[in-house]
Amino acid sequence: MAKTRDSILASAASIPAPSGPAVIAACNSETTLYFQQSAQFAQLRNGALQTLDWIVDGEVLSMVSMPSGIKFAVKRETGVWITALDGSNPRLPPSGRSGFAAAGCGRICDGE
Repeated sequence: MAKTRDSILASAASIPAPSGPAVIAACNSETTLYFQQSAQFAQLRNGALQTLDWIVDGEVLSMVSMPSGIKFAVKRETGVWITALDGSNPRLPPSGRSGFAAAGCGRICDGE
């Protein structure tokens, strides 16, 4: 899976996508994307992007797909928080550590 300037490359296919950077959480057969310029979430299903009506409070920095659902690292005025889509379990990450980086999911792709 890769994000280019205006498409997603997945399974040898090029799928049209919004321009610009994207945050990608790809785990198992489910891939969730956040397009930063349009602030739009989508999931890759059956070779096509399906938009999602998700709203997250703050600037999405990273995402990870977990059995309990998608978790987000978001930047807010009060710092960087880890939260779920429903806003549950908001917390600051431990100082100097990020569980997202250790998980290896949810990287920002600059589209270049």
